[in-house]
Amino acid sequence: MPEQHLNVSILSMYRDQESQGMKYLKSLLENESNTIPGLSISYQIFATRESNELPKLSDFDLFISTGGPGDPHDGIGQDWENNYFEFLKNFQAHNASGIQPKFFFSICHSFQLLCRFFDIAKVVPRPQTCFGTFKCNLENSGKEDVLFNKLPDPFYIVENRNWQCVHPELEKMESLGIKILAKELNPEPAGAEPALLALRISPFWVATQFHPETNPAEMRKIYSGGKKVQEVLDKYGPLKMLQILDSLNRKNPSLLDTFECLLPEFIKSAAISKFG
Repeated sequence: MPEQHLNVSILSMYRDQESQGMKYLKSLLENESNTIPGLSISYQIFATRESNELPKLSDFDLFISTGGPGDPHDGIGQDWENNYFEFLKNFQAHNASGIQPKFFFSICHSFQLLCRFFDIAKVVPRPQTCFGTFKCNLENSGKEDVLFNKLPDPFYIVENRNWQCVHPELEKMESLGIKILAKELNPEPAGAEPALLALRISPFWVATQFHPETNPAEMRKIYSGGKKVQEVLDKYGPLKMLQILDSLNRKNPSLLDTFECLLPEFIKSAAISKFG
């Protein structure tokens, strides 16, 4: 049987900043290309936020819109955001046409942008930075979701953000068919409203506030010593460092569950949809 090929577009929100998240994502795609029998995966990166670059919808099967630094409102009135939102509209229109669907995964900064795009939640600064590894419970919709029901409950996530999506417009979300799959379990500071952490936009579009591309084995190497450990100690203190190390060493449930389940299974869904 001839090799089947999946074309992936990465829409980068990292501006020109070096990102561990992008390294994780590229490594994940390259690994999936080597491990799924009969499937090759190629990807192309578009500097959407930095250079107003967008893919041609017809050229790709799967789109992954990344995390990124800074204010999720800073694109208001700028060409790149107007064009990005128009691309999201075109993506939806394509999938509503009844022809071969495309798939879309939104991560972190892109999660915040889609909440603005649909106007389904308030996107506001956090009282304090959310950084590190956290335990997360599934909502009922998450337990029933074809992708998230493969996760243990609770499951572990990696976060690094200064913004959050809160006060969801539940009636509007229901009218759009958008489901909340997960929320914060123990929001910081204590008593704060739990932020949205995962959404199912459609059968072909999933979004997470956290970083499912994070490879715990690579993360363990980063936090084995040196500059990165000192940065965490200086900024967040020894308890945060211990929490991260504990999560990285935990077996069941573990960060590995999240890493191995969400994006790899989503990629497989896109491949099955295209090739049967």
